[in-house]
Amino acid sequence: MKKIDLQLPKYAIYVIYVIGLISIMNYFRGCGTSSENIRMRKEVKALTEQVDSLQENTFSKKDQELLYQLEGYKISKRMLYDNNAIVRTTVRPDDRMNEYDIEIGKIEKKLRK
Repeated sequence: MKKIDLQLPKYAIYVIYVIGLISIMNYFRGCGTSSENIRMRKEVKALTEQVDSLQENTFSKKDQELLYQLEGYKISKRMLYDNNAIVRTTVRPDDRMNEYDIEIGKIEKKLRK
């Protein structure tokens, strides 16, 4: 029994050293993880801001279709104005340009909403 009593304190110090070493290693591993989490949060925040700014600068499909219609009317108006010839219909070119102006106004109002 005396041999066990004498060896116990001798080995107890080694056990304490091992436990201390494991706890120190665990502490440093946790610090690395927290700094990595902070870095990842900053990156996610930057990407989120970038996506938000891109969403503000893009058009929806509906707005894009309205822009196409608007440009179509503007081109038609320019063609009629440039040609300014007698169109073989019952509508005079000036009346047709006024109709295009009305349509352009309607589409621009929709885009402003």
